[in-house]
Amino acid sequence: MPHGFPGSGPQWNVSADPSPRTFSCRPYKLPAVYVLILDNGDPCLGNLLDPLRELGAECDVRPSGSLRLADIRRMEPMPRRILLSHGPGRPAETGACLEVVEQLPGVIPILGIGLGLQAIAHTVRARLVPPKTRSEAGGTMRVRHDGRNLFAGLPEFFDAPRDPGTSLILDPRDPGEQLEVSAWDESGGAVGCRASYLGLEAIQVDTSWFATRLGNDMLFNFLYQAQAW
Repeated sequence: MPHGFPGSGPQWNVSADPSPRTFSCRPYKLPAVYVLILDNGDPCLGNLLDPLRELGAECDVRPSGSLRLADIRRMEPMPRRILLSHGPGRPAETGACLEVVEQLPGVIPILGIGLGLQAIAHTVRARLVPPKTRSEAGGTMRVRHDGRNLFAGLPEFFDAPRDPGTSLILDPRDPGEQLEVSAWDESGGAVGCRASYLGLEAIQVDTSWFATRLGNDMLFNFLYQAQAW
């Protein structure tokens, strides 16, 4: 499997019920997965931490500006997953996230959320554009997706909250050479992308959605299915 970009678990039935997931349906203990979270200053990071920990993740949260790639390579044990968080900044200001996207796809599965998606797009020179309308930055959107990887087992369509603070979105007409669009809103705008076969996925939704049933299902895919992506 290639490392980086050129030049540089079990399934279950899910429903569209957006209520928070209860875990009584899983009587077995899930294996612990060490997740490094590069925090870009997301004030709602708890919406990710709580469900990740309930799903068996051991979360190590580090400010993205406090680490370099060399620091991550020296970690013992090495992270099994890396999550690039949302935040209020710009993609060029996401510190170690940029190095991770350049060097670690194909080595460690990576998930970018919100600003994390923008950091991925910025690193691979995909085109980011400002939202055209207020509906592209806030409110609720109807998401459709390709059913692969991060979206495996999710309903073909589901509702999710947009991030009201989004300043940039991926241009679906120009995702760059390495990325493909994996999810769209009702107007055809890109809300998800991936680098196929490199274990790199991203989605642009409000962090609060990950406290819902379907958000939990997506995190489960990231923790326990990503090695097969």
